[in-house]
Amino acid sequence: MNKNSPPSWRFRPQDEWKACILTLPDTACFDLLRSVFGNIKTPFNKHQLMEKLAAFLLRKEIQDTIAAYINNDDHRIIAAVAMLGEPAPAALEIFFAGEYSCAEFHSLLLNLEERLILYRLREEGNYRISLNPLLEPVLAPFIADRSVLFPSFPGGGEERQTAGPQPLDDRIFAAIISFVTAQGEAQKEFFKTDGGIRKKIVDDGRQIFPNLDIWPVVEGLRCIGLLETDGAGLAPDKKRLASFGRLGFRERLEYLAAGIYTAPQNTEADTWYFRRGYIRNLARFIHRFISTFEQGRLYPRRTLLRFAEIQERNGGALFRNEGLPPAPDFAAGETRRFLAVLETAGLLRAAGEESGEAVYTPEKLPGEGPDGPDKGPGAALFQSALQAPAPESPDGARLPPEQPAIAMDTPFSCILYPEIDFPGAATLASFCDCRETGATVRFEITRDSAVRGFDRGLRAEDMIGTLERLSLSAPDQNLAWTLKDWENRYSAVSLFQGTVLMLSEDRRYLAETGPLSPLISRTLAPGVYLLAVSGKDEAARILQKAGVDIIAQPPPALPEEKGYSAMTYSAYPSTGSFVFPGSGAGDPAAPCPAGPPGLREEREKAAEERKEKLREALRKSGLPKPDQDELAARIERRQIVSESQLTGGLARHEKLEARNLDYVGKTIVAKQAIASGSLVEVLLPSLEGGEKRIMGTPQALEKSGGETVLVLRPLTRGGGQSKEKQEEEMRIPLGKIGLLRWIKQSIFTG
Repeated sequence: MNKNSPPSWRFRPQDEWKACILTLPDTACFDLLRSVFGNIKTPFNKHQLMEKLAAFLLRKEIQDTIAAYINNDDHRIIAAVAMLGEPAPAALEIFFAGEYSCAEFHSLLLNLEERLILYRLREEGNYRISLNPLLEPVLAPFIADRSVLFPSFPGGGEERQTAGPQPLDDRIFAAIISFVTAQGEAQKEFFKTDGGIRKKIVDDGRQIFPNLDIWPVVEGLRCIGLLETDGAGLAPDKKRLASFGRLGFRERLEYLAAGIYTAPQNTEADTWYFRRGYIRNLARFIHRFISTFEQGRLYPRRTLLRFAEIQERNGGALFRNEGLPPAPDFAAGETRRFLAVLETAGLLRAAGEESGEAVYTPEKLPGEGPDGPDKGPGAALFQSALQAPAPESPDGARLPPEQPAIAMDTPFSCILYPEIDFPGAATLASFCDCRETGATVRFEITRDSAVRGFDRGLRAEDMIGTLERLSLSAPDQNLAWTLKDWENRYSAVSLFQGTVLMLSEDRRYLAETGPLSPLISRTLAPGVYLLAVSGKDEAARILQKAGVDIIAQPPPALPEEKGYSAMTYSAYPSTGSFVFPGSGAGDPAAPCPAGPPGLREEREKAAEERKEKLREALRKSGLPKPDQDELAARIERRQIVSESQLTGGLARHEKLEARNLDYVGKTIVAKQAIASGSLVEVLLPSLEGGEKRIMGTPQALEKSGGETVLVLRPLTRGGGQSKEKQEEEMRIPLGKIGLLRWIKQSIFTG
């Protein structure tokens, strides 16, 4: 969301906030009012006091001071409350886990409540955190600027490229398709009997793709249906490849990532239709996730994890509403695998470290503008391609490019330029073998690769035409002659697989009738026809429609069992059409730009100026020292926003924390926590160096050997969960405590 656009958050009506304050217990309500107005004259009228409080908060000078006092920590919590939609306190704490300790988080939350920026409302027996609607003009800019929740750093250009896997492009896609389909034919059996890939093929893959682990990519391509089991190997699905080629490059990577992520979860029970819906929605989910990031910025892993969790929370309903498996469950540890998949697919890349953290940046992909996905010159063309097929030549590739896409380095081999489009590269892959990838991507035409192309319906003139279209020059005459010779030899001996129709001489007229003639792909002999249908049942139905009442369907002669199983690969059905809709369909996720530079420093300067004026007014007030000390502490906690509040009797004196040699202060903090039954945070020096942090409920102060001892019952969290359990009591001498902090209870919860 642009920081100047109106926030998506909608404040509750002001009357709801007033009602929430009025329904507090009298002690909590009047403590809150005294913290603003000081001593309150009797008799009390809560409704009049609430109107007075509302008028106070609506004053412009008060709102200006409140805005100046909002620091970076405040901003983060305010933005998170709005983005998460009035979260429960525990959910908000989990959101900031790893950034604030439990005590730090609750201190920040309580401070915002005492400053009347946040309040807690009770719905269906649970508390939720909301924003004060009277302060909407103050809080709206902080809500709109979410960059504080998702830290990033400038940079991310090519100078930050780190060593990693070879980036995917359309040449690599085509090279992988060529390699796996050729290997299946060359090795006769692509898979081992246990369903894995034969070692010889894996070793060959390492030689041709030295900087890329292609097998997750192969799994992804299989899962989205671009590759299917064909006998002992793999073969591309031509119709799905054509649909896939009409997508933009980023969206092809998003579908690939969806396939890689889904492949390990695939089961025999999944139907193709069911998995297709999941992959489509997951690709959209990935698109929204990636489009959140700005090009040219570096994002630490914690930012990526947080964005992923937010997208899962917002996008999970899309999966549930369509009866699909759930979106990635990031709470169950799926986040890191999800990010690893995006790296494998080439949507993210590691970019070293920044401020001691590993950072990542979104890949800038071909056809994109400087602002990232869907902003480049190819975006409009890409969207129009989703509505209508791009112009194609007979071989299925797009019309000739303006610049050469390949260079024939020998009569029988070519080097693919990075600018080649996917349909052109995929067409080359259908009749060429991949020989190398890396600095260059080189394909070679061999007899076996040409036969593979003939098997897929290409003719020698189609192959020659493709080479001429992509190189913008006529191929070598020796290549053209050799391809035509191979084609003649290919047509001399043929093996067909499919549905064969045999018609007696008196029934051959049926082959020329309307229902049947469009289905005949080849006449094998007089009265013997190869049909372009998926099975005998469809052919029988058409013949019955033509008036044939008796149709012979003898069982096939089955060969001896091969002795191997494709195992998990059989879970990828080859039936059913599949068109790839754009994964960017629908409303894209709003990117999260970084806030304007220097804004935080300006606010800090304004806040310090206001506090200094209040300090000076307090020094001149003539109040007793205990009152001055309490008011000075409240100024530092940003609870005093007007000189009118610098009077005695604001509220009972409180000390929130004490450090090191302040034994009196530690005693006061401990006694306050014991009296209220609140938690405390204790920092102790650790034997390993540094500090050990303990949270617990103080039980008593005891004297032991001439020193005061704090009896504490600590709290622990088990297994990263929010459940807490009490442990045995600890006895800690006050002198050993480096920090004792009182974690007050919220006035809204008692």
